[in-house]
Amino acid sequence: MASTVSAMVEVSKRDVAEYFTDWCERGGIVGRGILVDWLRWYEHKHGNPPSPVSRHEIPATELEETLRYQGVTPRQGDIMLVRSGYVRWHNFASPEERKKGTQENSVAIGVQNNEASVRWLYDHHFAAVGGDTVAFEAWPPPLETGWCLHEWLLVQWGTPIGEMWDLEKLSVACEKNNRWTFFLTSAPLHVKGGVGSPPGAIAIF
Repeated sequence: MASTVSAMVEVSKRDVAEYFTDWCERGGIVGRGILVDWLRWYEHKHGNPPSPVSRHEIPATELEETLRYQGVTPRQGDIMLVRSGYVRWHNFASPEERKKGTQENSVAIGVQNNEASVRWLYDHHFAAVGGDTVAFEAWPPPLETGWCLHEWLLVQWGTPIGEMWDLEKLSVACEKNNRWTFFLTSAPLHVKGGVGSPPGAIAIF
């Protein structure tokens, strides 16, 4: 299994660079965005949320429940953004807390890395996914199990992944308008062979 994972990672490096150039040359990423405000739902239902600088896994069942709570029905081709609370934590943490939670820590909250999540993502056919945490999926992923979401999203399906997006003001706007869908554009930097970029994202209600 280790050799398979290693081979997939090498393929990922090559293919992502090609995808990245294609996305830029075709005008970026444009579509209906949906904010899955998991943090808001969790605090409403359970109270204090898990620490974003722990390896807390957000299961697909909770993403589904959040969508129902918001009254949103996903459509094929949507761009799904998940708010986990990582950026909010970072915004209010002290310098010491930030250092302890980032430089001295290698784990982070994110979508659960398992077969159920892979099947849920596949069934919804999102055009892109993103979130406010360091890797979208819980980090580090369990590479030995074969359920690393990066490998499924990027390598198998060619689905872009957004990481460390600041969704705080978007969350406020969604709650104010009682609407969690919007027109979303993302214009990454056009760097041939690039594998990452600031998102250059705009949400329009």
